Amino acid sequence: MKFMDKWAAPIAGAIMITVVVIVISGFAPTRSLFCREDEICLREWLSATSGWAAALAAFVTLFVLRRQVAAQEKQIDHQLGNVEPNMIARCTVGEDFSPIAQIIVIETGVH
Repeated sequence: MKFMDKWAAPIAGAIMITVVVIVISGFAPTRSLFCREDEICLREWLSATSGWAAALAAFVTLFVLRRQVAAQEKQIDHQLGNVEPNMIARCTVGEDFSPIAQIIVIETGVH
């Protein structure tokens, strides 16, 4: 799995949480970036909770969709024959011309 596939959403979430904590804490340099001096910053950000709730719902949805896409890719690889088989059957003839059936089971890790 690629780095961005695994870590993009958690990194973006951590950045969002860090920005919210810094702004709400009232740290002066960052407060001037996100809030005007004549307003109560905490009240303004809390009034925007519907937007934050939507962002949280989108984050959860993206996580679920990522798992679904990974499962779908695995299924398509199996259907197209791009994965190793779990079992191989081979029929041959022995030295005395008697038929020999051989079944080889390949162990794979369960995911």
